[in-house]
Amino acid sequence: MIILIAIGESSGGLPTLARAAELAVASQAAVVVLHVRERHYARGVVWDEPAPGDAAELLNESTYDLRRRNIACRGAVRLARAGRVPEAIVSAAVDFQADLIIVGRSPEWTLTRLMTRNISQGVVRLAPMPVLVVPRASTIRVDVPSAR
Repeated sequence: MIILIAIGESSGGLPTLARAAELAVASQAAVVVLHVRERHYARGVVWDEPAPGDAAELLNESTYDLRRRNIACRGAVRLARAGRVPEAIVSAAVDFQADLIIVGRSPEWTLTRLMTRNISQGVVRLAPMPVLVVPRASTIRVDVPSAR
């Protein structure tokens, strides 16, 4: 079994990576960690988000964490036109013959869904294989009364 995990910025991918690790251990699956860089075009200027070095660092951190848990994994980077990230994720899953795609969802998902196309929603709609959407951890604020 092969699990493809699509990761974004480093702080938001931790719950998604943890869930992929749990499933990989339980099913003895190999993991492909995928990061898609968006390429933007505007008035003759082209730039990628995030920078290539940031993408490489994110992949290195993620694969290192999985290898520490004795999970067979490899990293991959794909380039997609701005707004075409879901298609790139599904295409990579098909290329790697993944049996499952795991993507994260931000806590602001409802607001994002109302304003723009959501990446996880697009992957669910396009993928021919099962997709697991993992909510990203939202910060919980706990107020502790001070002793007076």
